[in-house]
Amino acid sequence: MKENIKPLPQEYKTRPATMADISIVVELINFGATHTSVEEKKNAWETPGLDISKDTHLVFSGDELLVGLLEFWDISEPHVQPTIHLHVHPEKNPLLVGNYLLSWADKRAKQVLEIAPPDEKVVLLVMADGQDTVKQEILQENNYIKERIFWHMLLEMDAPPPIKELPEGFSIRAHVAGQDDRTMHETMESAFADHWRHVPIDYDQWSHWNLDEDEFDPDLWFFATQADLIVGGLMAWATFNDEMDTGWISDLGVLKDWRGRGIGEALLSHVFRAFYERDTKKVVLLVDTDGETGALHLYEKVGMKPLDAQFVYEKVVSPSE
Repeated sequence: MKENIKPLPQEYKTRPATMADISIVVELINFGATHTSVEEKKNAWETPGLDISKDTHLVFSGDELLVGLLEFWDISEPHVQPTIHLHVHPEKNPLLVGNYLLSWADKRAKQVLEIAPPDEKVVLLVMADGQDTVKQEILQENNYIKERIFWHMLLEMDAPPPIKELPEGFSIRAHVAGQDDRTMHETMESAFADHWRHVPIDYDQWSHWNLDEDEFDPDLWFFATQADLIVGGLMAWATFNDEMDTGWISDLGVLKDWRGRGIGEALLSHVFRAFYERDTKKVVLLVDTDGETGALHLYEKVGMKPLDAQFVYEKVVSPSE
């Protein structure tokens, strides 16, 4: 892989991010299609394994305005799938800034090749909003290929949703904070082990992202059980992109041997009812439209409709490129 970084005009300045930059970083991110908060970004940057002095890069224009950010996430083993978060100001030379940042990511990826298993390829992943044509152009110009399409799906409720009945011997119960935390982590890791591009997340990272969040509410997390055996789980949150009237389902997983028995639908029905009883009539989740588990069909079956598209781009890292 070439180590040459595409140049910027002399008046532009670049450096790693610091915690003091969070406010201007959030302002840049929220200028686009993604929405975050200072608290969420602080929590992300404090993730175990992420070093913002090495894993972030900022670009400032000549008038000292933040016009670009790249985060290089390579915190899971094996080191085969770094994820890039790219944000550019859409009105301040976005192609120039984006090309520079992705060339910086190419150089950063060289370090991953040195620690990756020798028999596995390293793939860089980036997600782009379906309406963000500028970001898509930047990615395509830097040899990223659109590999997968995800949809945000929306359910709007005007009446209490029915509770889906399960086969005899199965039941749904709520998550008990402190008691079930590791069980939920293990359930999700097992359920997603055969999903596209899944890389294991260790418990410390998972708990930081989920249990340390101010919005963590165990009343919106559920397990599906057969006797004392956990066979599936669901994690949801009270808001989506700071929309107070919209709930967010971040994870729904059923263990492979128990799929096809209505367990996912039952878990959804319980969280839909929980949201409705809170007067939250809209619920959103993200689904891989090419997923092999039939999740898209399930969400359409329960009345969810596509809201918008998210494209996943990828680029194979090659030392000889």
